[in-house]
Amino acid sequence: MEPLYWYVGAYIVGTVMGFWFGRHNGISLGILTEVDKLIEDGYIKTRTQPNGDLDLIKLTLEEKIDAPETTDS
Repeated sequence: MEPLYWYVGAYIVGTVMGFWFGRHNGISLGILTEVDKLIEDGYIKTRTQPNGDLDLIKLTLEEKIDAPETTDS
């Protein structure tokens, strides 16, 4: 009966570790994908630095007010 405990224990540890790694990487990938999509669609203003990094640009009040409202139908 002893090997059964080892199999069950290894299964539980493997499941917990898989959940932990999957959740951590999935959240990071989801955030990066969503920010890239928002930049492509024009919802986030950015500027590229000389070293290739992106800077987020805060919208002015006029840009917020004058932003066209879009509705998907």
